[in-house]
Amino acid sequence: MTCSSEDLDVFKSLPDRCTPVNRLRARRIQGASGLAAFSLIELLVILLVVSLLAALSVGALRASRGSARDARSLVNASQIAASVAMYCDESGGLVPAFFPPIFARYPGSEPFRVSIRGVEATGFWFDHPLKYHYALRPLLPSQTLSAPGPRTTNLVTLDTDTTEQIADYHLARCFYASPEYWSERSQRGDSQWRAQRLYDVTFPSLKGFIHQSVRRDPGAPPRGQTITTWPDRSEAVAWSDLSATITFQRDLLPGVADLFDHYNSPAAAAGGTPAPIAQTRDGIRGRDR
Repeated sequence: MTCSSEDLDVFKSLPDRCTPVNRLRARRIQGASGLAAFSLIELLVILLVVSLLAALSVGALRASRGSARDARSLVNASQIAASVAMYCDESGGLVPAFFPPIFARYPGSEPFRVSIRGVEATGFWFDHPLKYHYALRPLLPSQTLSAPGPRTTNLVTLDTDTTEQIADYHLARCFYASPEYWSERSQRGDSQWRAQRLYDVTFPSLKGFIHQSVRRDPGAPPRGQTITTWPDRSEAVAWSDLSATITFQRDLLPGVADLFDHYNSPAAAAGGTPAPIAQTRDGIRGRDR
């Protein structure tokens, strides 16, 4: 906008009692090259307001995305729990088991190879909580077994028969040993390893059945973050009564060390930090919260 010298004279002659709006217009007209201009303070205030609005919007967006991931995780855990429960109905109540209950140290021991519904799987006894889904084919799609979030190379792929993958939602390890195994006083070894019946869980129960083991949050390491090592992280848990909740590790009872399933290291060191839900004291008869 351009203005003449007569316009400037008009605004300069305005009395002091003129409105702030008129004075602001006068200052703008007097800007460089005759163009309207904001003062430095006005620009700083505008930038501050825009920055605050942007920060609030980003925070709200992250919160909504986190809530959406939690909701999807609850759906996944519930669907997996229902599918495993259907399997148990057809197998006398027993959870999926296809590797032999034989003690082995790994790495070092040759993994067992089995064929499940025409697909070869390799592993050891306590790999069942990670690979139970092979017994459920084709009931569960890969997106159900994968935690929501950024995609990585560690995703479960049930459409490819040549590549073994593990689920992001694990069956509790205590479903693969007798209740007496999950106590330091009575843990004797692989003679106590056997699949447990889902319906032998004591009801009303606070025993976790399926739990989310990995979160795939933005900015996480390439393979996600293991929930059990982060007390302040939440996870989806399907309980033995097939209900599902978002639960924090810090709110759960601690697990029991498994001293007979470990890598080539001393048993005491291999015990590490026992996992809640996965290694509940007294096994399926125990509780997690």
